[in-house]
Amino acid sequence: MKPTNTVQAILDALASQQQQGETSLIVRIEPNLIQDVVNGLPGYRKLFAPIVPGLTDPMPIYEAYEQVRQAEETMQSVLLLVKCNTTQEFRDALDRMALDRMQS
Repeated sequence: MKPTNTVQAILDALASQQQQGETSLIVRIEPNLIQDVVNGLPGYRKLFAPIVPGLTDPMPIYEAYEQVRQAEETMQSVLLLVKCNTTQEFRDALDRMALDRMQS
């Protein structure tokens, strides 16, 4: 669950979790990978959540993810914990993604 730097590394981490029989797929990513993950993980329902080390309590995030995962079992869901220094860093990454889509 440590941060990964490429979509291929994320796919490898997900494959490893699935081979181990995990049903809850969770990966940590850096904020700059959000757009790549959106484009590079077709077939997965992607849930993003910002994590600020030392400040964020992940338990409510895990609980919400499990509810979503169990409610829609026909589609594989992955929880992507976006490791940020501040929640603003997460917002900025989402804003950049929205701007990129508008310019495309």
